[in-house]
Amino acid sequence: MSIKTNSNGRKFSVRSEEEEIALVMQELELLSDDELSLLQETMKELHEGNNSIATEISRRRWKWTPVDMDTFLDDPYYLGESTKTLYPKIRLDLKEALTAGRYREMVLTGGIGYGKTTFISFAIARMLYEISCLRSPQDSYGLSSGSEVVVALISKSLHVARQVMKTAVEDKIKISPYFNEHFKGKANRDVTHYPSNVMLVIGSCNSERVLGMNVVGGAMDEANFMTTKGQVIKGSAGIKKSIAQYDLAEKVYASIVRRIKSRFLMCANDLPGLMVLASSATTVNSFTDRKIKSSEGDPTVFVRDYANWEVKPQDNFSGETFEVIVGNGGLRSKVLKEDATDAERHYYRDAGCRIIEVPSEYSEDFGRDLESAIRDIAGIATHAISAFIHRLEKIEDAVTRYDHVQGHQAIGHPCTQEEYTMQTDFDFMWGRLCSKGKRRLKGGHEEFIWRPKNSPGKARYIHIDTSLSGDSTGLVMGYVDRHIEVVRRNESGEEYSDVAPFIVIDLLLRVNPPEGDQIFLPDVRRMVYELQEHGFHIAGMSCDSYQSAEMIQQMKRRGVKADVLSVDRTTDPYDALKSAMYEDRIAFYEYGPLISELKTLEYDSIKRKVDHPVAGSKDVADALAGVVYGLMQMRQTAPIMMTQTRRTVDDVRWIMDDNKIPWKSGRAVPVRSDNDANSPLPIIIG
Repeated sequence: MSIKTNSNGRKFSVRSEEEEIALVMQELELLSDDELSLLQETMKELHEGNNSIATEISRRRWKWTPVDMDTFLDDPYYLGESTKTLYPKIRLDLKEALTAGRYREMVLTGGIGYGKTTFISFAIARMLYEISCLRSPQDSYGLSSGSEVVVALISKSLHVARQVMKTAVEDKIKISPYFNEHFKGKANRDVTHYPSNVMLVIGSCNSERVLGMNVVGGAMDEANFMTTKGQVIKGSAGIKKSIAQYDLAEKVYASIVRRIKSRFLMCANDLPGLMVLASSATTVNSFTDRKIKSSEGDPTVFVRDYANWEVKPQDNFSGETFEVIVGNGGLRSKVLKEDATDAERHYYRDAGCRIIEVPSEYSEDFGRDLESAIRDIAGIATHAISAFIHRLEKIEDAVTRYDHVQGHQAIGHPCTQEEYTMQTDFDFMWGRLCSKGKRRLKGGHEEFIWRPKNSPGKARYIHIDTSLSGDSTGLVMGYVDRHIEVVRRNESGEEYSDVAPFIVIDLLLRVNPPEGDQIFLPDVRRMVYELQEHGFHIAGMSCDSYQSAEMIQQMKRRGVKADVLSVDRTTDPYDALKSAMYEDRIAFYEYGPLISELKTLEYDSIKRKVDHPVAGSKDVADALAGVVYGLMQMRQTAPIMMTQTRRTVDDVRWIMDDNKIPWKSGRAVPVRSDNDANSPLPIIIG
């Protein structure tokens, strides 16, 4: 089998006529003398127009001869009711791949949502159908009478295998008249029992229970997303020598395939039995990448690698495209401008980069998150460590936007120093941040108060990225200025409108420890107190987990909702920051340390973590991500203001309805003023 590559770099298998002949010759060499003699007699009969021997062989094996793939997919008696929305390209692949005995393994990879799980469900249904046609599955596979015959569905967890894979298969079988009449299953939670002790069983990469069963075929979905574990390798003296990483999916898959080929398919080449390996693209040299490379020259392995748009009907697209440079680890991925020259294209190709053409309908997706779009939509494996923010111009856009926020004064950095090094002169420039005014007190007295110049009524959120000894701390404060409408795309590729917060950042600050010492966190907390004393309403605050317990307790005592938020444990905070930047709904002033950190952020797709390069930092970037995420969480739990409908001054139903207040007759009814009629009711916390 040769694996070819099309113009967009997609992999697909092609079996030549020579390879077909070679497979037949290989099978002939495995025949015993008696089997070879029987084959010769059968061929002689067929040549003479007689098929009595072939008919008898078929009768002994099959209750009835399996129908061809066209009939199986189109006839409503089989799966015709389930194929009405099947993409034509998937139909063609099913027909080629599932022709009896042609392939024993299938590898499906590429973008998300083009039909890999659908392919699996039809392949498994076909396998169960062919097993149902056998007169005795146990005799055919060389098993003792009454032994189980197992088809396995394996995913990264039992829940996914059950809810996605098993459900997809059974939904098709349930509405098939053939299966209801001849091979009706009895479904349990993790196993479906069919006649002749045939079982459809689910498993996961963390469970080896299917390995001890008589698995004749099955499928493994999302194999690239399964766990990798470390295995301790000991030296001769029993001392720990090293830890080797091994892929659980690869281990389970290889064990099943080895057992299928060695135990069952040696009985006969045309018996039902195959393994489907499917997964969306992740990183270079992932499990599916390695499997495709190792399968070159193996004519029993079927390979398909599609971008999302290559499978969907072409009438879904306008025909207009744009070009995308797929980075190679040394060069960043980027969207190629329309006026790009051939010399620029040659430069990237000579550097080892791929250039792909993408339908214009995906321009927003590639503009919003280039690396994810290359991986998830184009289905191209990316390097394990890549730039987190590809669209560097979005950083500058956020700075420019800060100067043009409606009703907002462009204050800039409100501190006497760009960075605060402990035990050095430093202070806030309160005249930039706040205005000084007066407030009347009882008895005719007055006092001076501070009010923020920008949006004084808005609640602020602060995140402090606390540091280890010798490291810097990031402190950022921001607020939600308003909410704007954004256009997004769901998993099915359909666009929808959503409402998201527009965030303005008041303060960006890196706090450095004294030389040879560490940061004294109470001094950082004191800065938060000063912001409160100058009129900032700090509604929420979060800290990294390191040594933050005391700070959180102290802030709670001052009425601030404070909690632990580690931006290293999950990528959610950084994903929220990137979305805000790419959707043009964040504004911050030009702050050198932050801009340098944002431009050098890296994403490690193996560890699934946003990190800084060697000798780099991300203290302020961490704090900024924490603020954006914190404000998003505050929005989800924001108070709901219930307001009264305007009513006349003498309308007293607000106290009389449903006898809520038992008012005595003859007493004066309290009157609500017209102004009160429009005031909010007490806040309900959602």
